[in-house]
Amino acid sequence: MQLRFVDSFKFLSSSLEKLVSYFDKSKLNITRSKFFNLDEQEFAFLKRKGVFPYEYVNSFNKLNETSLPPREAFYSSLIDEDISVDDYQHATDVWQRFRINTLGDYSDLYLKTDVLLLADMFENFRDTYMESYGLDPAYYVILPSYTWDAMLKNSGVRFELLTDIDMVLFIERGIRRGLSQCSHRYTRANNVYVPTFDPSKPISYLVYFDVNNLYGWAMMEPLPYGELPSENELHLLYTITHEIGHSLGLSHNSHIDSLMFPYATNKSVKLSIEDILAIQRLYGKNLNEVPSTQSPPVTTDTRKTLTQKDLCDLPYVDNVLVLNHRKFVTYRRSMWMIAINGKRYKAPVAINDYLLLKIFL
Repeated sequence: MQLRFVDSFKFLSSSLEKLVSYFDKSKLNITRSKFFNLDEQEFAFLKRKGVFPYEYVNSFNKLNETSLPPREAFYSSLIDEDISVDDYQHATDVWQRFRINTLGDYSDLYLKTDVLLLADMFENFRDTYMESYGLDPAYYVILPSYTWDAMLKNSGVRFELLTDIDMVLFIERGIRRGLSQCSHRYTRANNVYVPTFDPSKPISYLVYFDVNNLYGWAMMEPLPYGELPSENELHLLYTITHEIGHSLGLSHNSHIDSLMFPYATNKSVKLSIEDILAIQRLYGKNLNEVPSTQSPPVTTDTRKTLTQKDLCDLPYVDNVLVLNHRKFVTYRRSMWMIAINGKRYKAPVAINDYLLLKIFL
């Protein structure tokens, strides 16, 4: 025999009192089976959550008392409240109707009823969810793990296994969590429809949005599950451009938008104003052309062919980059790609053509 201890609150996150109050009393099959000898009038007393003086019973001797404690004894310091008059009257009716002799007998009935009612709640929960999703919640530890499997089973989604650490980091960077609020404490508008309107100031209005279920709404939107785009090509372009900048004499720049920022980013590769000014300081400004901060469009000119140079015949190389099990060697506007095992491509390719045709993918 194997025992599994599962917290029902991880599935039904509400008090037993509320759960029972919403429940169809005709479906209390487990509770009824243990009190089969009661008539309907007597069983009606057990169809609701009972009350018990938890803090009053601080010794075993209290369980030998032969009368129900006063209403004040049912006070709870956890919620700083006494029980209602209706709840105390129900406890009195149960004591009298079932001819209870001691507080210990009342405790036994209270505990037995509690366990049976919770069993009915959970079994009904299991039946409902098995009918809806075809999975048994009793084989799970918490409701989120159950709903995850229910989603996979009913949607037919098959998640792609991420083996690229860059893709894992890409997903993690998209995670948002924590408190969401507007902390601007005071805002004043210059509204034309109010007496305090000042015509010498710009007109402005206030709009209040009370938006609920933002998390639930977001979870109903399409989410990625596979065929994620690779960042390798963008990373390669950024790295090559960064290293070309070094070969031109540019140093690292502290501005994150600069191509000479010392750490690779996932932004599009384009010259920032910092890069343009740095190049102009080294090589002078082209007075006949206004520099653009956008990457120029890449076009392939089929009339141009690369000189079939051998890599070993080069007097020097501009950059060497090892990335994704390949070595990339650049010389002027050409690039050689070499596998880690030493196998070399037949001829160099133009850097522009390489980036355009996406050979790396």
